[in-house]
Amino acid sequence: MSAVISLLRKVPGLLPLWQQCMKSPWFRQRVDDALLFKMYGTTRPESLLVPGTPHVMYVNPRENRGRAILKCRAAGQPLIKTVWRNANRLLQPNAAIDVGLNYGEIALCAEYAPTTRIVGIEANPELEPFLRRSLAAHPNARQFELFIALASDRAQADASFFIDRAWSGRSSVLLDGKQPGIEECRVPSVCLDELFADGDLRDDALLFKIDVEGFEPIVLRGMKRLLSECPRWVGIIEFNSDLLERLNVKAEEFLEQLLAQAKIVSLDKHGRSTPITSPHLEQFGDSQAAGGVCSDLLLISHGCSLTAAQLTAPEPRSPTA
Repeated sequence: MSAVISLLRKVPGLLPLWQQCMKSPWFRQRVDDALLFKMYGTTRPESLLVPGTPHVMYVNPRENRGRAILKCRAAGQPLIKTVWRNANRLLQPNAAIDVGLNYGEIALCAEYAPTTRIVGIEANPELEPFLRRSLAAHPNARQFELFIALASDRAQADASFFIDRAWSGRSSVLLDGKQPGIEECRVPSVCLDELFADGDLRDDALLFKIDVEGFEPIVLRGMKRLLSECPRWVGIIEFNSDLLERLNVKAEEFLEQLLAQAKIVSLDKHGRSTPITSPHLEQFGDSQAAGGVCSDLLLISHGCSLTAAQLTAPEPRSPTA
């Protein structure tokens, strides 16, 4: 696309015309179709490889986020993938949990020890067929447990979840079902502490990711036992002050609660990592709110000896690379 823009700049008047045409959904769709055909030989590819792996991921080419993944060849969130793979390699977790799978980019980007219990939770039932195909093709397929459910602080047979038709990644329990393009569906809810109710966690290690569009505090409330009894864990959660407000959760108080359990490092879209300490909680929360910024937070339990530098470091190349 950047090559096209460069070419258009050379002809007076073409770039403004292009920009005007791109405001049309029909025209954007045709441009996307041309790009996908050039990349995959079809305008409706349904699969691609997760970058840096031989793992196949299936996506819906008729859904905007699925098409976006295809157009960038699943190159998004590189730092999060690096942290996930490094943590999996260094921590050797007993359990790896991905809450808010979407199409599974994070869970699929690593290979796990044969003894690791891998749990994936996604509330959007429309993504289930793609996830099941992707997980079935993964080397650790037999270890994956997929729950098409809402992760919460209590298990229910029937809970509300709202699908964003414009972008599946923004689907959330916190959306307004009366808004255009938002559709309510009913799904069960699960509580992580209940999923791990059996067994002694005192010698375990845990890796988790939670990306649920503002519902993170509720998910964490539902895994109190996991986090208190499991001594070594690494987590990645999405942090958005605006979304926390919808739950009447104050950003500073939420961060204070996290600091009681873990070291916190902010990971931004430019690949920078910044430690968040108690004296700076209010400043960090205010800066996020003022800019409408969404950050990813890396959490390292106080009982875990891993450092942010180890987890964000470039991954070692294989001998044959």
